[in-house]
Amino acid sequence: MKKPIQILILAIVVLAGALIGTYFYSPGTVIDVMTGYAKWKGNIDTKSIQVKKHDWPYLESGSKNSETIVFIHGFGSSKEPWIEMMDYFRKNYHVIAPDLPGFGENKIADDAEYTIADQVDRLDRFLSAINVNKFHLIGVSMGGYISSYYATVHPEKLLSLALMDSAGVTSPEQSYYVKHLLETKENLLVPEDVEGFKKMMEIVYHVPPTIPDHFARYFIDLRKKRLDEENRLFQGMLKSLDTPLEPRLPLITAKTLIMWGDKDRIIDISSVPVFEKGIANHQTVIFKNVGHAPFREAPLETNTAYEKFLTNL
Repeated sequence: MKKPIQILILAIVVLAGALIGTYFYSPGTVIDVMTGYAKWKGNIDTKSIQVKKHDWPYLESGSKNSETIVFIHGFGSSKEPWIEMMDYFRKNYHVIAPDLPGFGENKIADDAEYTIADQVDRLDRFLSAINVNKFHLIGVSMGGYISSYYATVHPEKLLSLALMDSAGVTSPEQSYYVKHLLETKENLLVPEDVEGFKKMMEIVYHVPPTIPDHFARYFIDLRKKRLDEENRLFQGMLKSLDTPLEPRLPLITAKTLIMWGDKDRIIDISSVPVFEKGIANHQTVIFKNVGHAPFREAPLETNTAYEKFLTNL
């Protein structure tokens, strides 16, 4: 009996060593496994479709017989951060989250422009290609900018609109991020090293999650490979600000939920009254002690607020 026990103990030790080694030396594998599990748990499929110059990877779950929610990510992000929220809403809705052109696995095209208006046109072509023609639209940060602009161009397609810490308008009060950018020329949203990555996390979250340095280095190594692309995409967004969003806001006819973290250091909360003034049919929810990404930092509160909004439409 001793030999089988010894073999079992040896196997456990070897497995533990392999897991520890993977954690420390292959953070990408750990992230892939965790993402894969979250997708499996949420019955979320990864699909892809070619639309003109861009190959659109997207996540999808829920019944196509239900109303559709389309989730639009922010700058420097991708479809994956929406997985938890998609899992919550898939039981009653058909949910879609794409990688926007230039982000995630949706590769940038050399001869393409990446202004907000360009991204809105591409988003509409993508949704038409997958036969999503009437839907609820929710976007965070840059994704909110794209979503609000989309609502002014294609109002007939929206069942509702939700804007989470949205870019696009001029904040009466400058945020910490904007002040820092103007004073130092350092763009905290485009980090180049581990220290820069930690600075970025500190302005995205009110209470930043603890991320080990070897994971931070992994993320930075990925972003370094696309540093020129991220700067190009950021310039496209800045170029869009030359055409103010404020005059377009009254064109939004969809019922709109404005959600904001009161500790947002990227887009100041003073933007909220600007959106409220421009969008006639709106509701507003402010999350206390939450930063720029409420759906990540306060998922329960965010899901509850959005579910209540959708239920009461």
